[in-house]
Amino acid sequence: MFGRTVARYDLLNTLMTGGQDAAWRRATATALGAVDGVMLDLGCGTGALAEALLATGGRVVGLDFSPPMLAVARRRAAGRWDVLAGDALVLPLAEGSVAAAATAFTLRNVVDLPAALAELARVLRPGGRLAVLELSHARGLWRLPLAAHREVLVPLLGRLLSSDPGAYRYLPASLQPFPPAGELAARIAAAGFRDVRWRAWFGGAVALHLADRVGA
Repeated sequence: MFGRTVARYDLLNTLMTGGQDAAWRRATATALGAVDGVMLDLGCGTGALAEALLATGGRVVGLDFSPPMLAVARRRAAGRWDVLAGDALVLPLAEGSVAAAATAFTLRNVVDLPAALAELARVLRPGGRLAVLELSHARGLWRLPLAAHREVLVPLLGRLLSSDPGAYRYLPASLQPFPPAGELAARIAAAGFRDVRWRAWFGGAVALHLADRVGA
């Protein structure tokens, strides 16, 4: 599915978020701060977050399992960061080999969220920082307009601009079983992280979770 949407993937992200997706990725990189070592971008897609993570100063490694997405990421990287094929549930990285990790709009799509978080904890060194940028559940007055956005506007844009309109019906559906921000924070903590905190935009519709690997 992601491979079929790659041609206009970044354009549709920009349109769906009113251009805010780039700002959220920059905020993710800024929140991580300076990184001394390997900086993993899990589910890198076309490399949009990996590019923002260059500002951390770490050696950025983007990882994804969609070959068409990886092809775009490699062209975008142009040698500035590494691009690897891999599965979020079985990361091809050694234990404690990563200084920091980030992931953007990926964890909703894994089939086993606890296993994916456990893998991130395994490859992060003690004290390594994790950043999770993901869709979440809007609250209060934001709920109805953002539900309309997800259920009406996003599928409409998919029909008009994507070669796989079904992918943009999947996007809002993928949020339904995903835990809200507080529950996600608890799951991150249970996977081996401490000091879990988050910030949200648009009444909670997008959340950025930060945490540190236990053991520092």
